[in-house]
Amino acid sequence: MYAEDGGVYTRKGQNALNITNQTLDGFEQAQAEIAKTLTNDQQRARYAQIVNSRRNSLSSDLNRYEYSERQNYYGQVEKGQLETSMQGAALEYQDPAKVQGYRQKMDAVLDSRAQRMGLSPEAAQAEKLKYNSSLSADVLQRQATDNPYEAQKTLKQFEGSMTADDLVRVGGMIENKVDRLQQKAEMAQLRAEAKAERTLGKINAQISSGIPATDEMWKQWSGQVRGTPAQGEFNELVKQEVDTQKILRLPIDQQISAINAKTAKLQTEGGTIADAANLNRLSRAVDASAKMMAESPIDYFQQRLGGDVQPVDVGSPELGAVLSDRVAAIQ
Repeated sequence: MYAEDGGVYTRKGQNALNITNQTLDGFEQAQAEIAKTLTNDQQRARYAQIVNSRRNSLSSDLNRYEYSERQNYYGQVEKGQLETSMQGAALEYQDPAKVQGYRQKMDAVLDSRAQRMGLSPEAAQAEKLKYNSSLSADVLQRQATDNPYEAQKTLKQFEGSMTADDLVRVGGMIENKVDRLQQKAEMAQLRAEAKAERTLGKINAQISSGIPATDEMWKQWSGQVRGTPAQGEFNELVKQEVDTQKILRLPIDQQISAINAKTAKLQTEGGTIADAANLNRLSRAVDASAKMMAESPIDYFQQRLGGDVQPVDVGSPELGAVLSDRVAAIQ
């Protein structure tokens, strides 16, 4: 009965099922062999009493042992089924139909368990709530890792199947994740807006210098303000750049006349702060253009008028013609 290698009471769980019948069969075979050795009726009568007593005692012990191991085995099976249902629901959280299927499987196991253990309706319902709450919490935690906003919606659907403790714990976890995402988005937006403001400053400086920006520069600036409040001001600056370059290609006296006309119009008819800022930029650009013509007329001839001036080479036989061209450009 207690032998380490195959003894009756060393068999556990599933291996102990039906152990009572199997052991009693062996008992009957052994006692029958012993009975054959008896030689008189007195021995046989006494032996029958001993066998009956021993059989009853053994049967009682075996039934208790088998019942205990059977209950342990059923408990292990139920535990495994419950755990695999919760694990499956967490892994396939993106499919509501599969999550519901795992929940139904778990409920069926719990119903069978309640019947086996003779639980009261109240105790059975409490156990169902406990396991359903754990399943819902696992699904929500898995979902919140990928999409906290979606987990917020799912939490509202699962509220009825969760305990108060799980609702507070999981709800707080989801809210924290949502808050972090919102803070991250807000910081990203603030950085984008700050970058866009710096870009507007660069564009203002570029327009005020009178030097036209390249297409690549405008393309880069456009990407830096896209999706920010600076987008509208950027569009206005594009128009301002077109007007500025158009005026800067006029002779200096006409540039100054254009500035004076715009100034007079703004003073008599009024305008917005943006109009005043545009006029201020244009005035600075014209001043820069006049300064360039006065101090670097060759640069002005090339950059503003699109003229072509050959570099000076003192050893070139065409030096005289090159210098004549420069004098003509300056004049």
